[in-house]
Amino acid sequence: MTPYWDCAGSTYYHGDARAVLREMPAESVQTCVTSPPYWGLRDYGEPGQLGLEATPEEYVAAMVAKSLGRRAIGIDLSAEYLDLAKKRVGSQASLF
Repeated sequence: MTPYWDCAGSTYYHGDARAVLREMPAESVQTCVTSPPYWGLRDYGEPGQLGLEATPEEYVAAMVAKSLGRRAIGIDLSAEYLDLAKKRVGSQASLF
């Protein structure tokens, strides 16, 4: 796999995080920053795309499954954060 950017001991990869992480050697990742599609916001026309689940609960379950998949290939992150589709309507912010 070809790095997107590599400098001063930091290597960055670009692509679907699920696919990129499957290519990484076990225990070789310290940090994973990803921006999955928000639930119900956009359809990118990609098979298996996150964000098109029928309910927020199904979306969270899919995100958890992605997290467990990282652990299955030897990537154990100490903390994970999930931003659940915060939308701005006018000057007010709301969750779904």
